[in-house]
Amino acid sequence: MSVTINNQTSPATEFAWDGCHKIYLLDNGDTDKNGENGYMLSKNGEPGYKVLPVSRLQRVWDQSCPLRFISNWTLDKDYVPQCHEKPVTIETK
Repeated sequence: MSVTINNQTSPATEFAWDGCHKIYLLDNGDTDKNGENGYMLSKNGEPGYKVLPVSRLQRVWDQSCPLRFISNWTLDKDYVPQCHEKPVTIETK
């Protein structure tokens, strides 16, 4: 499975979400680094990110607050910048 967001493809099969606006695509073993039982540690080391399959990404995006963004976990690729106001197309394969 992979996900395409506004014509940018990621091999991610899961993503981490803080329940508000922070959405991080997970790939290359990101969940193995610090997550268990469906949660990952937040950037400051506290529990706080629910791990979900990319098939739920559109629904989460639609219910997230206006500060929302989509990046990868290592923060070296932005798929949707913070506070993006234009429509976002998310497709999973």
